[in-house]
Amino acid sequence: MIGGFLGDFVKGQLRDQYQPAIISGIRLHRAIDVYTDQHPIVKCSHSRFNQEFRRFAPIICDIVYDHFLASQWPTYSSDSLEGFSAHCYETVLNAKIPEKARNTLKRMQNHNALASYANEEFIKHALINISGRLKRDNPLTRGFGSYEEIREPLNEDFGAFMPELIAFVEAWQTTHFSAE
Repeated sequence: MIGGFLGDFVKGQLRDQYQPAIISGIRLHRAIDVYTDQHPIVKCSHSRFNQEFRRFAPIICDIVYDHFLASQWPTYSSDSLEGFSAHCYETVLNAKIPEKARNTLKRMQNHNALASYANEEFIKHALINISGRLKRDNPLTRGFGSYEEIREPLNEDFGAFMPELIAFVEAWQTTHFSAE
């Protein structure tokens, strides 16, 4: 779990700066990112956006897929989303992690971001937030409207993609965790 969160914060080669389980989590996070970015269903989701959003479709899809996961949580986990979220915050905040990651996680905890992804309104706010952090002009503040136009096909894509992602993760864990 800790490595999964740190995957967005730890760059470059992994040496002995973290425990083996955390390094494995970072590697799994990276593998999921590569698998997702190259997957035909995800690429199909990207192509559903009109030309104005095409360059930013991966960002929008990432947030939208997180929303679908959170809003359909009981399909994928027997734990409650609230309980899972609280456990994530507690586990990762009690670990030794970079200050930037800690600050991000504290902001996420303050807004209960993991559970809030279940609400569509959170998508709109997330896109506005990201838009403001990007250095160049971008259409992300209007991205929610574009999402609304293609919500159902994106949800169908997500439903087709998740079983394949779950199978990929299980295979990766079997191969990599058994080798360590």
